[in-house]
Amino acid sequence: MNHDKEVMKAWRLASQQMNPRRLQRPREVVEWLCGVQAQDFGWAKWSVGLRIDGCTDAAVEKAIQDRRIVRTWMFRGTLHFVVAEDLVWLTSLLAPHIIKGNARRYQQLELDDGGFLRSQNVLQRVLEKNGSLTRSEIKTHFEKKGVPAQGQQVPYLLQRAALDRLICHGLQRGNEPTYVLLSEWIGTQRTLDETEALGLLAARYFSSHGPATQQDFGWWSGLTAQEVRRALDHAHEVFTVELNSVRYWATADPPPTVGKEIGYLLPPFDEYLLGYNDRSLVLDSNHVKRVNAGGGILKPTVMVNGNILGIWIYKFESKEMIVSIQLFRDLEPHERGVIDRAFCQFRSFNSVQAALRFSPVHAN
Repeated sequence: MNHDKEVMKAWRLASQQMNPRRLQRPREVVEWLCGVQAQDFGWAKWSVGLRIDGCTDAAVEKAIQDRRIVRTWMFRGTLHFVVAEDLVWLTSLLAPHIIKGNARRYQQLELDDGGFLRSQNVLQRVLEKNGSLTRSEIKTHFEKKGVPAQGQQVPYLLQRAALDRLICHGLQRGNEPTYVLLSEWIGTQRTLDETEALGLLAARYFSSHGPATQQDFGWWSGLTAQEVRRALDHAHEVFTVELNSVRYWATADPPPTVGKEIGYLLPPFDEYLLGYNDRSLVLDSNHVKRVNAGGGILKPTVMVNGNILGIWIYKFESKEMIVSIQLFRDLEPHERGVIDRAFCQFRSFNSVQAALRFSPVHAN
């Protein structure tokens, strides 16, 4: 079945719970998306909140405090929010790939199996005693016990402990994350065999991100091409559609036409862009470097009706948040109102006084 580009974008927006927004709780958003990239804690909360009518930062914080949402290393070896019920089976499926991919870095940092074992023994003891600790506090304990703890050794030791299902992130202490024992934080969770896990992950990815390609799923999940094929073989209710002879996968029919125009001030690591290897459906190739200058760091973007129209930043002047938008092109008359509404949602989520500014449009 062939579809045009506008239908495909509307379909993705519906899959991503962005038009219309049908979810009501932060936990539901994270579960639906499978994971929300969270190396930046504040941006990750906004990525969750923008998909819920009337959501606030405090509501997302409460879901984290209630341990319904957990922060840990997950897809592609990066920090993500996942729901507590998914953490163990997802880690069991994905961790071997991340560990294998880290082999050279482990060698460069002089980290071996003995070092991982010693560090995890220390973590077990000190977290049992203290409940939660920051990275700097853990580093002190490592140094006392002769565990390698210089430079990037500590972050990799902590990541490895999470991949081995010993720890996860606890609550923030100020601007610092803390680390806790996974077994004490979320308790016993379900496990799945590899085939079942692959099928479930594929079904949930294409439900929440579809239409998307096999390559999109492989890049997002970190699975091998062979595993992607196995996952699709065991995913329920997944079917294919085509656009310009490219095969996409989805799990639901295209949504009916939604008359309301929508816009969002997307955070830099939102799944609407980050969830795909190929972003050409929504981002003009002329503007790719404006959004992603390199190093895997995406800038916050302005999205209107499925299209990325610009980038944005915010800063505080006195007690007021100033949101500055730099567009890739001049706006159509109706698009300004869409962006104004997107700004109001962002301001309400953060519960701050804020003002919106537009910079002149610059050609590439």
